[in-house]
Amino acid sequence: MRAAEELRLQSLYTFGVLDTLPEPQLDEAARRAARACRAPFGMVSLVDRDRQFFKARTGLDLTEAPRAGSFCVEAIRQQGVFVVEDALDDPRFSSAPCVSGPPHFRFYAGVPLVAVEGAAIGTLCTLDTQPRSISAEQGELLEVLAQTVMLRLELRRETGYRDFTARTLAGPLREELAAVCRAASGLLPRPGGPSVLLHAQRAEDLAFDLAALRRKELPLLRRPVDLVVLLQGLLEALSAEVPLFASGDCHGSFDPDQLSVALARLCETSAGALTVSVEGLTGGVLLKLAGVAKVLTNPSAWLSSEEGGASQALGRRLAHRVVLAHGGSIAVKSGLVHVWLPR
Repeated sequence: MRAAEELRLQSLYTFGVLDTLPEPQLDEAARRAARACRAPFGMVSLVDRDRQFFKARTGLDLTEAPRAGSFCVEAIRQQGVFVVEDALDDPRFSSAPCVSGPPHFRFYAGVPLVAVEGAAIGTLCTLDTQPRSISAEQGELLEVLAQTVMLRLELRRETGYRDFTARTLAGPLREELAAVCRAASGLLPRPGGPSVLLHAQRAEDLAFDLAALRRKELPLLRRPVDLVVLLQGLLEALSAEVPLFASGDCHGSFDPDQLSVALARLCETSAGALTVSVEGLTGGVLLKLAGVAKVLTNPSAWLSSEEGGASQALGRRLAHRVVLAHGGSIAVKSGLVHVWLPR
């Protein structure tokens, strides 16, 4: 349960929407939801670790509220419309602060906001201080409005990816290419030696990552792969003397080329002694990387170039996208990076 929640939070953080200013289109969605249900309050609520952040709202001035006892926490665990007709008669919410105290909510109807990777990051919801119900038609309209909210958030996230690459890639790519030119001109201590190849490879990697992230879709060419063999070849190619521990059946249907790039980018963010383990489990394969968590401890580092440098942050973003395309997930737990890949 805790692992699933960490994955959900990681998905939420990739949207970069917490603690941001109101957006007219989302405010309008909250107003339409309230009107559709003939309720005085409407919100786009994003469920964070210890709070709810209200990205859009109507009828309320609150920007956030404690997570404990909230309707939205229960709503994101459901599918479809979640309705509480009278919170005072519901033991799950009767003692919640927003029910027993101001603003004394009694009615709630909400629909989960589900990201493309399947994580429910929040809800589009309506509330009232009077007990009531909604019709099937009103519930369907809420679901449609929730879909429009999610589409806008996904567009915002995709735009953020592109802004990120444009903002962070130009400088590092120029630096690597300039280093190649200087080395070739004999201005570095070892002109024409490994330095040229190193900087050229980094420049090529940056260009590759940019091209991959700019694609709207990431097509996969799946085929049977033994991840132990793939990792052995990858670590050898990286010239890294890295301990590799393997157990269980680690075969699956993956795109070996895409996956090799993704795992290489994660290994390249190593902040110390890197250790890799791979374990075959029911339904998939779990990889654990020790020594890279320093740059991944803060989930927002996926969108930030402050930790590990711009090129590493870009590589992590690509790795995340490749793993998601495989139907998997990446999480940081107990200082380890966990990569889950379903077979």
